[in-house]
Amino acid sequence: MEKGDWGGEMTNQPKRFLTSKDEIMEFLGVKDAVFAQFIKINIPVVVVNGRYYAHAENLDAWFKQLTAKQRPEIKTPDIPQA
Repeated sequence: MEKGDWGGEMTNQPKRFLTSKDEIMEFLGVKDAVFAQFIKINIPVVVVNGRYYAHAENLDAWFKQLTAKQRPEIKTPDIPQA
């Protein structure tokens, strides 16, 4: 039996459902400081019992919309810049 978006046995398919902060950061290609900034600007993730979950298609759509037009630099003063 094949499994779907939740990962699993479909090894030819990229994992579309991400089940940890590290997986999400790896998918986006960012480190902790940038991820924290993304949290402040409403990245589409769900946190359950301290664990992060996201769907790759939602992250793609969110980032595409975020970068669709030129915007002023997003600053979050309480997070050190890398």
